[in-house]
Formats: sequence, structure tokens, C-alpha cells
Amino acid sequence: MPPADEPRTPDTTTPAGPTAPGPAGVHARIEAPVATFVQLGTFAVPLRPRRPRPAELPPRPRRFVGREREANLVAHAAGGSGDVRAVLLGGRPGAGKSALAVESAHRIGGLFPDGVVFAELGAADGRGPSAHELTGRLLRSLGARVPDRAGDRAVAWRRLLRERRVLVVLDDVQRAAQVTAVLPEGPDRAFAVLTARSGLLTLPVPLLRLRLGDLDVPSSRALLGHAEPAGDPAVLDELVGLCAGLPLALRIVAARLAGEPGLTPARLAAQLRRRTIDELRAGDRAVRASFEASHAGLGEPERRMFRRLAAVPLRDVTVPGAAALAGVAPERAAELLATLYDAQLLDRRPGRVPRHRMHDLLRRYGEEKLRARGPGEAAAAAERLVGHYRRALDRALQDPRRSWFAEEWDNLVALAAHLAETGTPWSRGALDHLADAVAPQYDPHASKDGWIRIQGLALAAAADGPAGRRAELRVRISAASRGSGRPDRAPAVAPGTRERHPETDLPVEAVVALRAGAEVLRATGDLDGAAGGYRDAIAALRRLPPGAAVTEALAWALHALGNVECLRGDPWSALGRQRAALRRFGEAGSRPGRAWAWHGIGDARRGAGDADGAAEAYRTALDLHDEPGGVARSGWTRQCLGELLASQGRPREAAAEFELARRAAVLRSDAGAEARARRWLAVTSSGPDGPGAGGAAPEPGRGAAQLRPRRSPAGP
Repeated sequence: MPPADEPRTPDTTTPAGPTAPGPAGVHARIEAPVATFVQLGTFAVPLRPRRPRPAELPPRPRRFVGREREANLVAHAAGGSGDVRAVLLGGRPGAGKSALAVESAHRIGGLFPDGVVFAELGAADGRGPSAHELTGRLLRSLGARVPDRAGDRAVAWRRLLRERRVLVVLDDVQRAAQVTAVLPEGPDRAFAVLTARSGLLTLPVPLLRLRLGDLDVPSSRALLGHAEPAGDPAVLDELVGLCAGLPLALRIVAARLAGEPGLTPARLAAQLRRRTIDELRAGDRAVRASFEASHAGLGEPERRMFRRLAAVPLRDVTVPGAAALAGVAPERAAELLATLYDAQLLDRRPGRVPRHRMHDLLRRYGEEKLRARGPGEAAAAAERLVGHYRRALDRALQDPRRSWFAEEWDNLVALAAHLAETGTPWSRGALDHLADAVAPQYDPHASKDGWIRIQGLALAAAADGPAGRRAELRVRISAASRGSGRPDRAPAVAPGTRERHPETDLPVEAVVALRAGAEVLRATGDLDGAAGGYRDAIAALRRLPPGAAVTEALAWALHALGNVECLRGDPWSALGRQRAALRRFGEAGSRPGRAWAWHGIGDARRGAGDADGAAEAYRTALDLHDEPGGVARSGWTRQCLGELLASQGRPREAAAEFELARRAAVLRSDAGAEARARRWLAVTSSGPDGPGAGGAAPEPGRGAAQLRPRRSPAGP
């Protein structure tokens, strides 16, 4: 017999087999019901049942990528000793919530010796099992008796959670009331992993909430199984882009490529371009079904907001923008957006002005819903949005900080593209208005590529319109392309400039276009061609009847020609051009023009070796820049003056100018000018003896070559 403190407990789940005598003692075979006591000599030995250890998890997902951080957070919470005894995994439809739950449960299952139970709570009708039914299902999985009354079931479940260390995985929870009674709490030994299509905000227990986003491009490629693609990388990248980081879409694409004979990545990409949502299906998995399940849970006001958000493909939307699209008051729009966010059909970026974003595939789904309502609803939503942006632009132009533009450039480009694609007379008129409204914002607050894109869309839309409008837009795009450091993108504007006003001979506006062409040549390094273009413009202007517009246009052309002559190493000719420009700017009453003419005089004098005269000219230019709005424009003049002072061995004075140049560059959002000012500031501030003490100064170049304005003003 075993010692009294180590009684033999027979296995009551199967009959015991014959036993062989050991070296000592007597071995007995005991046949008795479970939960009874058996008298062995003077000892009463209880017969304890062996607890069933359920293992109900589905198989682990293949190619689990991109969610290691979230899986580690789940594991940390499960192994912790705090009050958090459950994790809720959220995210848009198809974000891979179930895959993460199953993978995490497989990883942490060893922490729970009493087993893992799994329940799928989704249903076609959106209801799923009740709390009473779920409690009974879980009790049966753990081999416990299932009482009939709901209250008794809850008591039995709570007692079981305190006795056993079990992992509960509940997939696709429909509503908080469905699971509230079965979730572990602080004293319990169990842990729960939940997935849900909504935030389940009313759950009363402490939760770790994780909301899954999109996969990045490397993870998306890995999920497709093409981390080392043998095919065309561009085609595979297109597939990744069409799936927009949605794990369900990526898994479907991978399954189709692996399982459909003859289906190549290029052919599948072509199918997805035509019918994206419909083609994202494989077997019983479909992106559309996942979206439909979430959409079905919305009320009609939320569905209306959802589809109207897809009317224009904005990058994101504020509450006022959403109110315009939906045709509701801002307060109501905020409520509807909050509901769509909780349903995980929108992303939200918190901040001073919260912004909401719709995933690309959800937008396509919303566009389908909108088309099904007929063209009128989409057109009305777009028209309201254009009106909203017109009003917002008017307000933003009055704000000297222009912070609104930094947030809205991508949306303005998307709105312009939508108007260009629509192609109606009304949309072309709205596009023209938008292009004109943002035109003054190129410097210094614009996204250069976005600004050029808007003007280019307006130019394309004007193909059948007035010739003068096309010339005007080409002038804008050329000047902007030159200023953005990509003059190769500037369209040729010199040919055809007469079309702007064909009834006259090169009027002022056409000469401005001619001068813009010369600016492009200058930016590409063709100084001879640029000089010829400026001379042609000057000659054309001198043939026109005198007037304020002609005088100022002539002054800007003379100033630009002087800059080019200085760059070509002819400072004396440059000095004469700048003096002539200064006189005409004075006649036209242009204070900014006079400031830039004095700056040009400073460049020319420095190129001629007259350092004191150059410093005097730069300071005169700064005095003229000293007006409201002139601080940002003064930065390049201060930079040039600082470099001149540094070359004269006056580092402290130079450092003061470089600091002011840096601040002006920040106001202009000019990163290149700011970096240049910082480099010189570091050198002149490095020691009491100037650049020689702390290191070599940046190479200033030949003569005045690097003292010109980074972008000379284009004039009117």
C-alpha cells in the first residue's frame, strides 16, 4: 500500500487493467463510482475525477506576419498579475482579428493547464447565441454540469473561473450583453481573448483594447508569399496596393494565385482593377461578405453617412466636411462619425481638429452603395463639399499662419482630381475656382507637388476653353516647377504665348509668359537661353504703350536679366540692369520690387569686388523688406549679407544675420534655405575668431553665383 499521505488515486475515466505485484505490498483494482469514498484499511480515499482539458482552437493561420507587436501585448497581458483578464481585438472588417486571436491563443495556451475553449459568436442575422446559451456552451466544454436556470449557470461559471486556469477565446462578439457574464475578472485564474466588429464600449470589466490597422508594404508582400518574387516586382507591388494593407484581401489574393491554374499576378491585377471588391473572394472567404456583415449592423442614418463619405475620395475628412457631404448639421455629423468609428468602418486621428479616414477598399464598397442610389445623391454631396471648401478657402486666406493648408493639401488635390474626372461644365468651373484660390499659396505654404497637380488638372480641363486661360495656367506651372527644383517638369510656355490675346501683339500678360519660359531655361542651367528670353521680353515690353503694368513688368524683366548676367560673370552689366530696374520699380510704386533690385545691386557689387558697396545695398534691401509680410522674403538677403560679413572676418555680425535668415526660412517652410543658414550659423558661432577657428566655411562659389535669390520673384 502507498504511504498514508500519498494515496493512490485510480484513473476513473477508463477501467484499470491488470496489475502485477511489485517488490512489496498489495496492489488492488478498485471499481467504484466517481465522487465516492473507498475504505482501504483505516483510510478513506476519495475518488477524484480527471478533469477534461479541452483544446478547441482552430488551426494556426499560415504566414502570420505583421502583428508581432500585438501578439506580444496579448501574451504579456495573459501572463500578468493585474486586474486585466481579457483582451479585445478590434479593427476594420478583414483586418485579421480572428487570425491574431487564434495565433495568440496557440502561443499562450501552455499558460492554461485546464484547457482552451473557443466559441464563434457571429451569425447571419447579426445576433448570435444569447448569454444564457453561451454560458451553457462553455460549461459543457469544461465538463461541468449545466443548470437550467440562467442565474444558476452564471454562478456555476463564476465558481469554475475561480477554480481553473482556462483560456476562453470568443470570436466575433456581436454585443456586450452577450459576453459580459462570462468574462474573467481580477480574482479569476482564467483569461479571455475576444474579437468584435464594434468597440463594445459598455463592457464593465477592465480590458486591454487593441485596434488593428493596415499591414505595411513588407508585411503585405510577405503575406502574399512573394517576399522574394520571381515575377515582375511592379505587378506584385500593384497587387499589394490594390489590397491596401487589408489582411483578408491579401490572404485571398495569395490563395487565388496558389490555387487557380493559369492565374498570373498580372492577370489577377487586371481583374482587380476592373472589379476590385467582387474579385477579392476565394472559396468561402470574401471581402464583400465581411463588409456586408458590418454594414448590416448600421442604422439608415449611419449608412447614408457611410456612402456619402465615399462621394469624393478625400484623404480624410473633418466634422464640417462630413456634415457637408451628408447634408446634416455638424453636431449630427459628429454623432454619426462616432458611430461609424465604433463600428470600425472609419479610422480617426485625434487632435485639435479630429480627422476621419475611410480605408481604400471600404471606400470602393461605399462608392458601390452610392451608385446604387443613382447619380443625383453623389452629385449633390460633391456640390455641397465644393461649397464647404470654397468657404474654408476664403477663411484660410485671411489667416496669416495658413495652417489650414498644411492639413488640407491632399484633400484639395483629391477634390480637384474628382472635379476634373466629372467633366461637367459646373465641375470645370469649380476646378477653375479652386486653382485660382490656391494660386497665391504656392509660396510659402503650399505642397509644391500638390499645387502643381491642381494647376495641371485645371490646364487639362481648359483644353477646349479660352486660349488665354491655358497660357495663364502654363505660366503658373512653369514658375512653380522651376521654383520646386524640378524645372524639367515645366511645360514650354514661350511657344504660343501670343494665343493669350491673339488680337494684340504680345501684350503684358503674354510677355509674362515669355519671361516665365526664360526662368525655366535659367533654372535648367541654360544661362544663354535665359538671357535671350529676357531680352526678347524687354524688347516686346518697350514696344507697348506706357502704363503702370508695362513699367512693372519691364522692371522685373530687367531685374531677372541682371541676375543672369551676374551669374555669367559680368557684374558691371548686371549692375546697370539692376539700376534700370530700380528706377522703373520706383515709377510703378513697387516696394518689394525695389527691395529685390537693391538685392541685385548688392550681388553685382560683390561680384565686382566692392564688398562695402554690396553690404550697403543689402541693408537698403532689408529696410525695404521691413514691412508686414516682408520678414519671410528678407531671408535670402540676410543670408547673402551674412556670407559677405563672414568673408570679411566679422563672424558675430554674420551669425546674427544667419539666425534671422534661418527664422525667415522657417516662416517660408523652405527646408533648403534653413539648412544652409544652419550650416553657416554653426561655423560663425564656433569660436571667437570666426570660420577659421571652428572649421572651413561653406564654399561660396564663384563671384556672386550663389548670392542670387533661390527663386527670384516672378512678378505680377
